[in-house]
Amino acid sequence: MLFDGYRLDLSNVKLVFCDFDDTLCIHLHNNVTRPTESQWKALRKSVGKDLYTKCLGGLCVPNELLHKWLISYVKSTEKYLISWTEMSVIGAKLHFVEENYADVPFAGAIRVDNREDKVKVIRCIASERGLSLDEVLLIEDHPCTLTEAQTAG
Repeated sequence: MLFDGYRLDLSNVKLVFCDFDDTLCIHLHNNVTRPTESQWKALRKSVGKDLYTKCLGGLCVPNELLHKWLISYVKSTEKYLISWTEMSVIGAKLHFVEENYADVPFAGAIRVDNREDKVKVIRCIASERGLSLDEVLLIEDHPCTLTEAQTAG
């Protein structure tokens, strides 16, 4: 049988944005003891850059398939971590990415105040760089954000 589907052309992608939670970093839930909400709040304030790599080690793991995909298809494309998170946590998320995706260079981390701001920020960055939205790739797991990105172009 001959495959008669289509092939996704990524040759025009100049900028990639990757979500963190449950995209670059998979949060394990089955058969693990997770921090309570009050413990989680205390950890975010006190641990610093090692929050995901050491303190929550074993609860947070890299997405191995996404890692392979990034190496195979967009390795030389400029990439950013984008996350809806507190200012005190964005450095820890970037540290996790740098440690677990060392062979996939990320140019930095972008923090947004709420989920809806992700697409707005991506549009602004693309515009500032003179890129059309079809030259930007968002790798994201949240259905609403995906719909907003598709609507934006």
